[in-house]
Amino acid sequence: MFQFFLRRLTFVLFILFFVSLIVFAVTELLPGDAAQMILGQKATPATLTALRVRLGLDQPAPVRYLAWIGGVLRGDWGESLIIFPPFVIAVFLIIIFSLWLRWLPASSMIEADANLFSSLRFLILPTLTLTLGALAEVARLTRASLIEVVNSDYIRTAKSKGLPSQLIVWRHALRNALLPVISVLALNIGYLMSGTVLVESVFAYPGLGRLLLQAISQRDLPLLQGVALITAAIYTLANLAADLAYRWLNPRIRYS
Repeated sequence: MFQFFLRRLTFVLFILFFVSLIVFAVTELLPGDAAQMILGQKATPATLTALRVRLGLDQPAPVRYLAWIGGVLRGDWGESLIIFPPFVIAVFLIIIFSLWLRWLPASSMIEADANLFSSLRFLILPTLTLTLGALAEVARLTRASLIEVVNSDYIRTAKSKGLPSQLIVWRHALRNALLPVISVLALNIGYLMSGTVLVESVFAYPGLGRLLLQAISQRDLPLLQGVALITAAIYTLANLAADLAYRWLNPRIRYS
């Protein structure tokens, strides 16, 4: 019996080792740069290099694999490269605003006959949960983009003409600084759509995400197809709105 246990345990360890090699190899083949994704489009070569060194991305693949598998054996699985998952933010918000301060309801179950204004307080925490994660990235990107635009030649020319600072920022600098921000906002629509399932489950909100989950669990194909089509329409319309905003902010952009 003991020998059988040792053989099976050895086989399990071998399978796990083989799976770890496959997982690491697949992640190595994925396109994109992790440091670039974290720092955004306005990252400088210096900040990219520093982050790659901190994450160990400058090391050869075998060295990174040994460091990773060694950490796993010690119980250190590493740190996520993104923000908190939506359900973690939701739990913190419920504890602070519902249990401690008692300002907002912990559940978003809305009565069928409730009007819009009476339902707003039930939607505050779910909305904050979905937007707080993306808000930090958008704020950081807006700041970096605005600093770059303010240091450009045409802004210095406007200052030399004696234009008020507020007019320069709002009419000239901010319009160009928002161009990369709009791209990030359009991409975050996908993040928000994927996070709605978890957020609606935490707050018991009968929304589109829970409806999609219900359709999948019950194999309701017409409902699943309808929700998927609506989700795709929201995502594509958001990208269309981003393209139109590009054209409005920068009239020099032409679409054929």
